[in-house]
Amino acid sequence: MPARTDAALRSRAWRTAAIAVLIAALLVFQCSDIGWLHLQAWDESRLAVNAIEMMLSGDRLVTTYGFHPDLWNTKPPLAINLMAGSMALFGPTAFAARLPAALAACATVIVLGRFVARITGSPGCGVGAAALLATAPLFHGYHSGQTADYDAILTLFTTGYAIALFDLIEADRRAPATALAAGALTGLAILTKGVAGIIPGIGIAAYAVIFAWQSLGRKTLDYAIVVGVAAVIGGAFYLLRANGPAGYMAAMAANDLGGRFGTALDQHIGSRWFYLREIVRHPPGWALPAIAALPLLGPGPARRLALFALCQVAGIVVVYSSAATKISWYIVPALPFVATLIALAGLALTRRAAASSPRAGQVASTVMALVVAAFAAQAVRSRYIRPWSPPALARPFDTLIAAATVRRMTPLVVVDTGYANGAGFVDYAPTLRFYALAASTRGIVIRQAVSVAHAADARFAGSCDPATRAEVVRLAPPVWSGDGCVLIDRSRR
Repeated sequence: MPARTDAALRSRAWRTAAIAVLIAALLVFQCSDIGWLHLQAWDESRLAVNAIEMMLSGDRLVTTYGFHPDLWNTKPPLAINLMAGSMALFGPTAFAARLPAALAACATVIVLGRFVARITGSPGCGVGAAALLATAPLFHGYHSGQTADYDAILTLFTTGYAIALFDLIEADRRAPATALAAGALTGLAILTKGVAGIIPGIGIAAYAVIFAWQSLGRKTLDYAIVVGVAAVIGGAFYLLRANGPAGYMAAMAANDLGGRFGTALDQHIGSRWFYLREIVRHPPGWALPAIAALPLLGPGPARRLALFALCQVAGIVVVYSSAATKISWYIVPALPFVATLIALAGLALTRRAAASSPRAGQVASTVMALVVAAFAAQAVRSRYIRPWSPPALARPFDTLIAAATVRRMTPLVVVDTGYANGAGFVDYAPTLRFYALAASTRGIVIRQAVSVAHAADARFAGSCDPATRAEVVRLAPPVWSGDGCVLIDRSRR
């Protein structure tokens, strides 16, 4: 007996060490490079401006741009609050702005892995689901875990409430504590991205009605708790905001309730198959055909989880496919359950092989591990070696401002024409505004000029804008150039 106990302890220690190594690798992969990229023009830099202005003003309810209420970005302020808090702790940098999204991505991977392992009774299946999610470029990359945007944070909360609701639906008896958790997480999802926070709930409701209708009646009070808590948490913000600066509710309704569904915003158009194609064309969606093996799962929790995941993915895809606006990152909350489906398919195939012979089971397990390893290698390649998709427009104002600061060439006038936009903003340069506000916290003055003529009174000037860079250089020879930017001292002409 002691020998058997010692072996069990050693096995548990090795498992704990392996999990610790995997979590450390996940943190390194997700967080190591979030300070490398310059802030992206769409939509990251605007959210970063919202966050730094929130940090500077102390107003945690009303997001602002130019310290005026922002009626273009009408999402609730939870993600912006997290970014502002991160900046308060670590300084107003791109790294700090991105850290909440990166940590949310890591948390989602860990939570999903534990959940799948618990439901299936297979730690390997849990690790597989977690690894497949972590390696998805749509999940870990631009506009999700790698940049200061909403979608990674949203996915953490939607995955969390989906897990809680699955446990509630599958419970043999009432589970008010689980219902309370599900409602709180749903409320946080609403506070992160408004209506988008409840869209994954459509697939969950479909699963409950189709596959668990027998238990709906005896859990009515639990479901009422979910709805009530979510409504209180999410509704509290809208109630407070409705009594704030005028115009918000109308702008929110136009942006988030009707506009994106009825009209394709900013030419983001696509066919009804857009989102399904986006899932399949990126890893781990390449392996999605393997879900044909899901019927091999015998009756039990794993099969129920497969049905639940199918409903989740189908619900999200159907809802967003019916909207006029088609943007790839809208589908990010479905990816945890895409990864789950593929991992469950691998589990089904492995169990079927093991049932035929132990050796066949070992071979199948090895093949599944190699598939996951191949996706991991592709993720490293796409993130660090050959980016899967090019970043959005990003002018390296941080590099320019750092060069000017080192040379004590401040106050600095940055000549930049800004970006065209559909909201009517003139000379719109959110990336420059963020870096200028960040510099102001160190006493460095940065000002935008929309043309060389508007910089006529400046001794120190610079540009990262291809439209104005050559004109700036005509004023005086560059004292520094790099990363597509130039810096001049007009007293040296």
